[in-house]
Order: sequence, then C-alpha cells, then structure tokens
Amino acid sequence: MKVFWVSGTKKRDITGFVEQVEWEGSDTQTSRIATISVAYNPYKKVILDIKLGDLLYLKEDVYIFYGVITSTDRTGDIGTVTYTAKDYMHYLLRSTGSYNFKKTTPEKIAKKVCDDLQIGTVALYKTNTYINSLLFEEATYYKIIVDAYNHAARKKDAKNPPAFMPVMNKNKLSVIIKGKSSGVTLKSDADLTKTSYSQNTDDMVNRVKITDEKGKQKGEVKNEKNIRKYGVYQSIYRQEKGVNSRNAARQLLTGITREATVEAVGFRQCMAGYSVKIRDSASGLTGKFYIENDKHTWKDGVHTMNLTLKFKNELEES
Repeated sequence: MKVFWVSGTKKRDITGFVEQVEWEGSDTQTSRIATISVAYNPYKKVILDIKLGDLLYLKEDVYIFYGVITSTDRTGDIGTVTYTAKDYMHYLLRSTGSYNFKKTTPEKIAKKVCDDLQIGTVALYKTNTYINSLLFEEATYYKIIVDAYNHAARKKDAKNPPAFMPVMNKNKLSVIIKGKSSGVTLKSDADLTKTSYSQNTDDMVNRVKITDEKGKQKGEVKNEKNIRKYGVYQSIYRQEKGVNSRNAARQLLTGITREATVEAVGFRQCMAGYSVKIRDSASGLTGKFYIENDKHTWKDGVHTMNLTLKFKNELEES
C-alpha cells in the first residue's frame, strides 16, 4: 500500500510516516472513506502539515482511492494524528438542488447534476430508458441520481429491476449494476479467519399501500403469512407513470434479513456493491454473496478485511 498526500500542486509519498490505513464503504450512501494514522512528534524535524481540503490517494497495484481530507484528530502533544478523507461522492451526498426533469434518461440526469457540481463522469450505465417527468425539491444530488436510475429500473423490469449503484472512479462518477463479481473466492483453509451468520426482521416490510400523487390509496399488496406471524410492517408506494404499480409495490415487500460477516485476508477487489464467493466448510457458508459493507486495514505490512454480506441483491431505496 502506498499513501500519497496532495497539497496544491505538490504530490508527496508519505507511506513511511503512516502506521495504519483503513479503507471502507457501504452499498448505500456510497461515499468511500479512508483513514490514516500518523505518528506525531512536534520535536522532530519532519512534520506533516496536512490540512483540511488537501487530497489523499491510496495505491496498491492501481489507485484505489481519491479523496479529500475532511477531518483531523490528534491525541496528546506526542502521539498519533488521524486523518480522515472522503471520496468525491460526499459532495453529491452533502449538496442539494431542485430540478424538474422531463423526457430524459437517468444517465443524462446524472451528467447534468454532476456538471452543476463540477464533478466529472465516466462510464455512466446507459439504460436508454426515457423518464417522462421527475420533480425534485431540495433533494440531495445523490438521491436525484439514485431515484432516476431506480425509476428506469422499475420501468425496464418491475418484477426484477436491476440494482444500479453510483461509485467513484478516482474523481469521476460512474454508475454500475450492483452485484458485479469481485472475482474473489474466499476459502476456509486459506483466506478466512472468522465467519458468523445472523437473521433479523429489522428491514421487514409485509404490507405496501399504493397511492396516487395526492396520497389517495389505489391498491395494496401484502404478505399475509408474515403479517400473521410478525405483525404489520408497512410502507407506501406512490404511483409512477409507465410503471406497473403492483409489481413495483411487490418489490418493496421484504422478509427476514439474513446476513453473514467474515474476517479474511484482504483483497482490494472486495468492495461494497460487488459480490464474492465463499467456501467455508466449517460454518457451511458457501455460495455467492453480496457485499453490503467492507472495511480494509493495512498495518505492519499485513492487509486484512471485514465484510458484511447479504444473500440478496437489492435496489437502494433513497
């Protein structure tokens, strides 16, 4: 792992000063975060004067992170300084705007809002699906992009819509289909150090009411078996032009959430939003899983990772 600090036009390799690197992300609200820990001693000749707004790059065989320093934390006069950087997605999450889009595609919407924030784009997934009308009032730019792509996804296939996901490619925004293979298979005898499995009803939705734009109920879908066993967990689906309302509402029905967590040797390709294969004979955790959260750590020359896995690939509901 190489760590670079960029201040103004100067780029400096600071790997030798860094004690630990953490790099993490989620498949929702998808700004990735990097944290570096640097030994601090004001009496030494060389002190890193890293400031808020400076840039931080991480590189293995390729650059895996471009970000902006957003916070610093120093412990004691002599100790450790921790610098946290967020990738350029955080500008889309922190900024809001109002737009009224008509007869356009999600990819054009993403390009427009990124242009307004002076963020570049590359490889925006081309749905070639036109949306008649989408109105946003003081919505985050991230929500605008996610909602536009979700609208197109349901229009293309209301029963099994593709799950789109915004990601940063260096300092440019891309949109991919969530669940793409990381190309990694983790095996119990070589890679895995710990696995666990859990299930819960935290995200359960077993009744969805369908309403029109004015909030008047037009229909309902439900899972009666779940309602009898667990009680009512309700959500609302507002009708969209060109979308089969009942099929779209059924997509919101959610049963028991099954999750697994693994600790393993680190592979940089294992990032939230991608899939990974697991072969763990001890726990029986075997198959293809979707990475919900990831956290990678580099310390003393060793790369490890913690992954939270899902059994189902899902749209992000903003």
